[in-house]
Amino acid sequence: MVYRIRLAKGSEVKYISQLDFARTIERALRRAKLRVKYSKGFNKKPVITYGPALTIGITSAAEYIDVDFEENISGDDLKERLNYVLPEGIKVLGTKENNGLIPLFKLNRSVFTSKIIFDDVIDRELLEKTIKEIRDGTEIYVKKRTHKEEKLVNIAPLIHNVFLREFNFNEATVIMELSSGQEGSANPIHVIQKMAEYLNLNDLAFYVNRDETYFQEDGNRIFPM
Repeated sequence: MVYRIRLAKGSEVKYISQLDFARTIERALRRAKLRVKYSKGFNKKPVITYGPALTIGITSAAEYIDVDFEENISGDDLKERLNYVLPEGIKVLGTKENNGLIPLFKLNRSVFTSKIIFDDVIDRELLEKTIKEIRDGTEIYVKKRTHKEEKLVNIAPLIHNVFLREFNFNEATVIMELSSGQEGSANPIHVIQKMAEYLNLNDLAFYVNRDETYFQEDGNRIFPM
């Protein structure tokens, strides 16, 4: 049986890579003595599928994985046993048996909540104008580093919505809806850095959390659970 599991990544583990996150999940499944199916062949691996990778430095309440088990187990038991062995900062929020849920590789949008702290009081009208420029821009270039090189990439087509939710003199809460997944991903940290550039600020203190990830096409949204 296959279970879809929703996990949270807290501030304690926001700097671990996707590879280290996957290793932590596999180790927790072994420690919980859960019988996971393994792939066939010489190099056998547990049959686990992961949703869109999370940028390092960001917390999340929407990390999804599919795990194929060799045993029948209840969702409540699975959640309890995993949470007992998972390290601080990673927690199972929910489970659901995967009987026809949307494949995780199809997830193509993520929503982020960003709390930004400015060094001094900032004009709200100026901030909203900057957010609008980013939301409506057609060319927003950022530097992206690969294993071999660093290049300029236009992330404007990957930004679907940005808006100001809360404002309090030198603090702002900004919501971003960005592309994520195999078709291309926008890094919310890049969006914040571009905001600072437009505002002529050297640096910003910020905290970013992924609230949800889903599949969107032709105005229709399909959620993982």
